[in-house]
Amino acid sequence: MLLDVRRQRAQAAEDRAVVGIVRAQLETVALGHREREFERVDRVEAEVAAEQRGFRIDRFTCLGMTDDREMARISHDEIAAFAEEATAPQSDALFISCTAVRAAEVAPRIEKTIGKPVVSSNLATAWACLRLCGDATARPELGTLMTKPYLEG
Repeated sequence: MLLDVRRQRAQAAEDRAVVGIVRAQLETVALGHREREFERVDRVEAEVAAEQRGFRIDRFTCLGMTDDREMARISHDEIAAFAEEATAPQSDALFISCTAVRAAEVAPRIEKTIGKPVVSSNLATAWACLRLCGDATARPELGTLMTKPYLEG
């Protein structure tokens, strides 16, 4: 019985788009930027993923935190300061990774400061979900990413 239910769910899922954090992050190539800064815990994973998508990491910084609760307590002011410090002058955009870091809300503010698009894990996931659900509404108040279409492929 349990196997039948799993099979039915798997069959039903075949017709649906699935959005994972990494997929959403990588699909933000729709911004048209090939050079970014990444702030990720796993540098090797980030470099491989970036290279597979045809862009490079200009600067890689890490806050050195491992506790999601601690990351969730980073203030918006601190996130903005860290982002400004992490931005490489030659890069086209800034990527802030980690779903525990509350960077989506402060992304537009960071964009104004650094003069480049900012993508966070959660912002990328929200963007991908909206676009895959057929909602192409531009939301510039949420940052550059939220004005872009979803480009599959």
